[in-house]
Amino acid sequence: MKKNLQIILIAFLVFAIDRILKIAGIQGCFTLLCFSQSRNTGAAFGLFPGAMWVFIIAAIAVIFLALFYYKKIKSSMARLGLALIIAGTLSNFIDRAAFGYVIDYIRFIFHSNLFNIADLSNLAGALLLLMGLRKKKKKI
Repeated sequence: MKKNLQIILIAFLVFAIDRILKIAGIQGCFTLLCFSQSRNTGAAFGLFPGAMWVFIIAAIAVIFLALFYYKKIKSSMARLGLALIIAGTLSNFIDRAAFGYVIDYIRFIFHSNLFNIADLSNLAGALLLLMGLRKKKKKI
């Protein structure tokens, strides 16, 4: 129970930080990161612009599937992965549903593509989920 609470708290903090940074609209560069807001109507790196309804439906499916499998998976690492996927997907879903685009705000100084904490949460979540399932694949 304590592990689940920790996992949920981490996911909530990731979600909250992403929402706050999207609202705050921070501008400027700090060491390797630059912050400036951009409207992304597509998927990662602006792929498939204009397919908003596809992404909204996919987000709903991902959230429901992650919630469904959360209790079935025994690995804490895989559960954390699912929780991070839910947090990232939910934050970007809110943007799409409210504005019709996702607010991206981070880029590396040596790269032009923008992303957000929700994107990082989805990536980290997918990696943790895969590692957790591989580590404890017999406990699903």
